[in-house]
Amino acid sequence: IVPPFTVLGPYAGVFLDSEAAFSRAIRRAGSIRNCSHSWQSRSLQRVVDGWESGNILRNVNTHRLGDAAAVAQPNVAMVRVGKNIAFYVTTKEVRPGEEYFVD
Repeated sequence: IVPPFTVLGPYAGVFLDSEAAFSRAIRRAGSIRNCSHSWQSRSLQRVVDGWESGNILRNVNTHRLGDAAAVAQPNVAMVRVGKNIAFYVTTKEVRPGEEYFVD
């Protein structure tokens, strides 16, 4: 059992510091791959792309896509530290076999 407020770790990946860098990454790997494995920084000017070189946290799914109905209750939150670093932290108890869903 993973208790609430457990730090799962930092979201890792390639730091894209411009719109041009993000556009190049999309051309190389495709928009679905890059957009589904990326977080925008707090400054809203940078992106961390976890598709090719991210850690295991890139596989944590969102609980909702756009305006669609939620597929599950979120049990993980992203906590931003500074302008460019994001950590995943559990918000509820997660039992063996349960999937992580980020809000």
